[in-house]
Formats: sequence, C-alpha cells, structure tokens
Amino acid sequence: HYITIDIKLMDSTDGITSDEGKAKLKSGIDFAKNNRLDRACELWGEARTMSTASPSLLYNLGVCSETTGDSEQALDLYKKADKLLLKPDDRVTVALNRVKQRIMNQKKLQEQTK
Repeated sequence: HYITIDIKLMDSTDGITSDEGKAKLKSGIDFAKNNRLDRACELWGEARTMSTASPSLLYNLGVCSETTGDSEQALDLYKKADKLLLKPDDRVTVALNRVKQRIMNQKKLQEQTK
C-alpha cells in the first residue's frame, strides 16, 4: 500500500556563504514545489559542494535520499543537519523519527522473512 506524507523543506540560507549556493537552494525549492524533486536534488547537491555547513541543504538532501528509498543515507544527512542547528527544528526531529522507524520496520520485515 502507499502512504502519502507531507514533508516540509527547509529554505534558510544559514551556513551558505556564496550567492550561487543561496540561489541553488532557492531554485531547488522552486523545482520541488513544481513536482520536480529530481532537479531540486541536483541543485541542492551542487550547492552542498559550495557550502558544507548548511542545515537546510543537508536536510533537503536527506529528503531526496528518503524519497529514493535510501533510508540509511537519509538518516545520516538528517543527523548532520541536526548537529548544525543551534536549536531544535520540528522538521528535523520528525524526519529523524520517521526514518529511524522505517529502518526498524525494514529490519523486522527482513527477520520475519528469513
């Protein structure tokens, strides 16, 4: 069965030092709003090479990994985003819990099918 989840993206430019990186973050948000997450993920990946200390870029790339089914990578990116935050962010907290639960469920399923 399918489950639809409404995931909010982060658009803060904190930690992004270059104007090009900021522009790529914003362009990625625009692409995502228009159902083009594929292009958004490309832009955020490019921006990350310019600004490695951006919680927004790390979180949004975590969303990209999560949507492609790479829960482990998503968890790693969400954890990195969380470490850069100076105060809790509900989006990151929810994402961490969601992905941890998914990983746990996948492990249970694997154990049951052995």
